Amino acid sequence: MAAYTRGKSGGTPSREVIEANKKLLQELEEGDLVEFPRVGYSHWAVYVGNGKVVHLTSDDGDAVDDDELDIPDPYDDLAKKATRKASVQEADLLEVAGNSKAKKNNSKDSRFPPLPKETIVKNAKDKLGKTGYHVVVQNCEHFASWCRYGVAVSDQAQKFLKSFLGKVFGGSANPGTLSGFLAQ
Repeated sequence: MAAYTRGKSGGTPSREVIEANKKLLQELEEGDLVEFPRVGYSHWAVYVGNGKVVHLTSDDGDAVDDDELDIPDPYDDLAKKATRKASVQEADLLEVAGNSKAKKNNSKDSRFPPLPKETIVKNAKDKLGKTGYHVVVQNCEHFASWCRYGVAVSDQAQKFLKSFLGKVFGGSANPGTLSGFLAQ
């Protein structure tokens, strides 16, 4: 199993961070989503019990030609052009957290009904070893939300797209504009 280092600042986590993450471990239930705030973005995972999470994480910078995750992708051609090698892995929450204070984040429950916790964990574990990644359409948040809700959603990717498209097209744009733009 590869160690998760992307997004960590170097060094050993502070005692405060370690204690906060240990406390979180006592509060988590199987199927909860865990957010790891990083600089400029958040990493996401699914808590599967026994101090472990399942997450989509990069292995290296090599491109991959396949997409084994089978999560619906509305921008499939764009994703295939920009896919980096990443795989679904199981790891210790404390290892993934690194220097981040992890937090339980099931905030999408207000928009999407969560699946039963056994299904969430099964969804996550069934994808172990699968590869495929795109920062905008198939990232770790998409993976975690798909496991919990059956819907691949990334609020941070949507926020980025909205900001980017607003700059490109002027004014307020929504991510749906991208599909029209790509179809031209």
